[in-house]
Amino acid sequence: ASICDHVEVILTDINKNPGILTRFVGDEETVVAADSVVVYCPATDRYQVLDYNDFLSLGYDINTGTFVQDGLAYEKRLTEAIVYVSRENLPTAGFLQGHGELSMDALAVLTGFMEGNSIQCTEVNLLAGDSLENIDILFITGLQKDLTPAELEELHMFAQNGGSIFITRDYTDPLEETPNYLALLRSYGVVPMDGVVVAGKEDAGSYYGDEPIWLLPYMNEMDMLLPLTLNGYDVLLMPASSAFETPGETGDASLSVGTVLRTGPNAYLRNLDDTTLSIERQPDDPAGEFSLAIYAHRMHYNGNISRLFALGNSATITDEFMYQSTYVEEFLTVLFGEMIPQSNVSLNVMSKSAFHPALMAGDHAFGVVVLVGLPLLVLICALWVLLPRYNR
Repeated sequence: ASICDHVEVILTDINKNPGILTRFVGDEETVVAADSVVVYCPATDRYQVLDYNDFLSLGYDINTGTFVQDGLAYEKRLTEAIVYVSRENLPTAGFLQGHGELSMDALAVLTGFMEGNSIQCTEVNLLAGDSLENIDILFITGLQKDLTPAELEELHMFAQNGGSIFITRDYTDPLEETPNYLALLRSYGVVPMDGVVVAGKEDAGSYYGDEPIWLLPYMNEMDMLLPLTLNGYDVLLMPASSAFETPGETGDASLSVGTVLRTGPNAYLRNLDDTTLSIERQPDDPAGEFSLAIYAHRMHYNGNISRLFALGNSATITDEFMYQSTYVEEFLTVLFGEMIPQSNVSLNVMSKSAFHPALMAGDHAFGVVVLVGLPLLVLICALWVLLPRYNR
């Protein structure tokens, strides 16, 4: 408020003004209480309630197995809230429902992050008559029942109008029972594979700890990922992930498709529906490098460009642990910048991350200290001995 005439700070006593509790109701996780901050814009009549937990940056302590406070996020949360309430037109993300997808409650961590980055979220049930008219990006997370032909046609029209589609698929999701859904994916060059991905023991660094199904995927060299890979923000976690066929030449000049995240070269697929429930590699298991996430965009006849991103694991973007311990926030920020370019807002205000890389073999700092510091220490000791003798 001290540097901008458009911001006003009003201290309010709830006991003297109880009506504020009904005017700003918050949500399931955040309610107006003592020490809450309500960011409100009269022009849009939009508000956001922030509390004590919003201003803390938590980190995961591997030694104790608990979350601990490791920083403050005042600047990030307040800036995002001001942008959210004051922006005239917010991009809208729709979450498809009606086919056994993840519920909005299960997606609360993801939607909370998106709303904090000025993307409003809403349910979309095409079977109940909802429309995709004002949706910028449509999420289909963990679909269990097939799309109807009418829904498939609506999705094709949505894409032709420039809409983006964000897919998450887990290894337990059905394949053969969803032909219309698979047709949608294949129209973008995305072909899901059966089974759960297991990292090869030879690929050190491609999985977490001693759990080869907790994948640490590699990011491919893509323009949109350069801000992440160049700054070391390339750590993601994909537990019990599914895979997609590695895209090749499509033969379609209007379609471009490529791998975003991949496994190491010695990964393999385990089909846990067979008689062997072990994740140990079997002789007939497909092996090699697999695509864990794919990004595609298509130029339509009317000049519009539609985009589709397919991720082989829902927990990567829905589990709070991932947001606290990996760079999923940075990854999603970059991805949304590509998929919603007409409405992109990049605040570049990130909370302190909890995933601190250990000293690596390529680090030079320790070697420099040893090479320079040790001779310097010997010189100081020599001067300390010789100078008194020199002055006699």
